[in-house]
Amino acid sequence: MQGTYKIQSGWKYFMILFGIGFVLGGVYLIIVQPNGANQRIVLTFIWLGMVIFGGLCINESLQTTLIIDQHSITVITGITNRSLLFKEVLGYKKGEKGNIFIIPMSENKMKLQISKYFENIDLIDTWVSLTFKDLDAEVLKVETEGVLSDEKLGESAEERGSKLELAKNITTLSNILVFAFLAWCLFYPTPNQIIMIIGILLPIVAIIITGIFNGLMRLEFKKNSAYPSVVMLILFPCIGLALRGMNDYHIYNYHNIYLPIATITVGLLIFCIVITQEAMVNIDKSISVFVFLAVVFCAYAYGVTVFVNGCYDKSTPIVYKVRVMNKRINYRRSSIYYYLSLSEWGNRNNDEETKVDRRFYKSVSVGDTIQVNLSKGRLNIEWYTFVQNN
Repeated sequence: MQGTYKIQSGWKYFMILFGIGFVLGGVYLIIVQPNGANQRIVLTFIWLGMVIFGGLCINESLQTTLIIDQHSITVITGITNRSLLFKEVLGYKKGEKGNIFIIPMSENKMKLQISKYFENIDLIDTWVSLTFKDLDAEVLKVETEGVLSDEKLGESAEERGSKLELAKNITTLSNILVFAFLAWCLFYPTPNQIIMIIGILLPIVAIIITGIFNGLMRLEFKKNSAYPSVVMLILFPCIGLALRGMNDYHIYNYHNIYLPIATITVGLLIFCIVITQEAMVNIDKSISVFVFLAVVFCAYAYGVTVFVNGCYDKSTPIVYKVRVMNKRINYRRSSIYYYLSLSEWGNRNNDEETKVDRRFYKSVSVGDTIQVNLSKGRLNIEWYTFVQNN
């Protein structure tokens, strides 16, 4: 399959327009110069970066080329020109985003990346699969053979195969469950207490399941791996808990929140490490998994802390009557945020903005008086809620 291939026209024109937009933005910043010397220095770096980045985008879209001849494959971009002889190629791998990577035998050679945006990419994909070895499939085969020969997972190959199939089915079921849970959290978070309790339990269940399978399940998600994983059953509930915590419980004073978050995070990490020792085989991977879990468990801890602090708070709130001074909506990428500017209350300044949910935002108008209930919190973390006056 010899030939020269360029980037698809639609994607190329999009990148050109994208680059032109950055260049024009940089030129605009050159024209609009502020008075302050420090501001001018900062702005100079910004416009220079925008112009360079825009120019690189335009150059990349025009120059990127794939050349396949009788003996080699070459990828030319705006700043690189890399080539491999067929006899130098070990095989190929597929990236998460659909790109193809040609892997060389020698570590001194650079791998080639074939973008999914090349024209005739389907034909290129077929040619690559027929010409070179599929390294992902080879890794999967080796890992599967390793599972089926691991006597810790069963006395016979049939028993080990059955256990592997069960683990895969659990992974599939857990992924369906967790996406349903996240959708519930985001689009219809009622009843709140039930959602939060389920979100608290799911990561713990995932850790226990991983431990029960004695190393057959892993705490990482790797494409084309023989080892199933319920890491999604940990990740998405933790995200859901954090999002619901941020949306449903307005924290007034953060001073007392850090200790419970740190305690829960460390406690859950220790629990996870003890239960899932067999799942962390390679020390390098274990470190990256440990860092990932620490971040995810921190989100979990935040959600749990604000939920327990607010839901089980029995204190009598201090009531403030405040006026809605202004309203605004902030559109950020695919998200929409609603803000109210309120008159002074507690230690909050006049016109200080507070984020609210869509329903409450729609229910009040500028000039309305609303009620703010400031509570002590079960864990002594002060928090507040809004109530619309009738």
